[in-house]
Amino acid sequence: MAKIPTIRIILALLVAQGWKVFQLDIKSAFLNGDLDVEIFMNQLEGFIMEGKESFVCKLKKSLYGLKQAPRAWYKKILGYFADIGFSKCFFDSDLYVFNQEKAMVLILFYVDDLLITGNNHEIIQECISKLKATFEMIDLGLLHYYLGMQVYQYKDCTYQS
Repeated sequence: MAKIPTIRIILALLVAQGWKVFQLDIKSAFLNGDLDVEIFMNQLEGFIMEGKESFVCKLKKSLYGLKQAPRAWYKKILGYFADIGFSKCFFDSDLYVFNQEKAMVLILFYVDDLLITGNNHEIIQECISKLKATFEMIDLGLLHYYLGMQVYQYKDCTYQS
């Protein structure tokens, strides 16, 4: 999870540069993780098949409450960010940076919430479109509230390149 000092630094950078920040919420994030070990579970009460009471279920995807779920989700999103050209920040492993020529885009990752900002609106919108195509998510638009912090962004805020 992103560190609070990193979040504050990113917010300060936004103010200094006049960037807008967008918020995305990934639905059922832990259900997106792929398991890299075999996990079996007992049949759920009320769903036990008659004549097959001793059978177990083999999980194909992670589930909420599963010990491996957070790690599987984190591994999946890490790989995805690398695939679309982002690199992990050295100081905070939940901050991802896309830096190409004069374009910079930052994605801050906190469990299932993403903040995305930068100096190139087209690349930001392209990243958001790619994320929506890969994961089921809610585009919350401009950031207003995040981890107990209230953020005001004014519509006349322009991008600088």
